[in-house]
Amino acid sequence: TLPPVLLFSDIELAVLYAPPFVAASPFVALFVAAEVITMLSGSYQALILADNRLRFHVAQNITAQILIAGIAAVAIPRLALAGAGLAVLAAPLFMFGSTIWYLRRQFGVRPTPEAAQMCWLVLGVLLICGAIGSLFPGMTAVRLAAKAAACIAVWIVAWLAMPAEDRGRVRLALGSARTYGRAMWARRGRLA
Repeated sequence: TLPPVLLFSDIELAVLYAPPFVAASPFVALFVAAEVITMLSGSYQALILADNRLRFHVAQNITAQILIAGIAAVAIPRLALAGAGLAVLAAPLFMFGSTIWYLRRQFGVRPTPEAAQMCWLVLGVLLICGAIGSLFPGMTAVRLAAKAAACIAVWIVAWLAMPAEDRGRVRLALGSARTYGRAMWARRGRLA
């Protein structure tokens, strides 16, 4: 679901909020990237909390908040909404990097090659789709068709680049969704 959110952010902003918000579509990728990286780092931060390393976790979070405030103070006057996006993005990048560093230093824990591959894959999707969606806003037929083609291409490349075990999980999830959808359509026909 990540490629359509990034590629068609102008449509999403118009539908979910109002047409005047479409002007912010070039900046959506920064805020989406911040949320995705926050989710990626959260699974590793759980290891720190599970080992009751609260002193590090609190210091890490305070530092991240200071980082946001500092970058925002400098970047927002110069870059406006892009500056706010960069400030918001800085905190999860810091949290992710410092969490990985701490786990490696304290426990010798590293992400598995498959987990690292999926992290790089997600970051690649964020970068490619975010750049296309930000650099080419607009709802003309040609732009929508080009973005749809880019979306399909990114999904295919991501599918081919992900580890085999993850492809199996995707197949299973799609099969479950198909079965659920068929059951809902059958139920709907009986209720009509």
